[in-house]
Amino acid sequence: MLLRRSLLCRERGGRPVAYEMHSPVRRTYRELWSPPASFMNRSFESWRAGYTSYLKSRDMYWPATTKRVDAQQRQRETPRDSAYIGTLRQVFFILEKAYDDRA
Repeated sequence: MLLRRSLLCRERGGRPVAYEMHSPVRRTYRELWSPPASFMNRSFESWRAGYTSYLKSRDMYWPATTKRVDAQQRQRETPRDSAYIGTLRQVFFILEKAYDDRA
């Protein structure tokens, strides 16, 4: 039945077989987790925590250090977040400045 349905779907210019096979899984996923209505509904710290755990789970979180000279002319190392988190921070604050009209 599924094969026949998918072939008919393909003949009509529809989606491929894998799409039909996984549709119940996608439907269940949407019911369990739905994205927020707006990017601005959550704080930056909330997005940062979620994105950091996502990056760590995929072994893509690489914090680093930056060397700088302090007021007494001594070299200091300062911890720095992953570049992915820096990009998230920039996008969040640009959108917040442009669109968030809350006080």
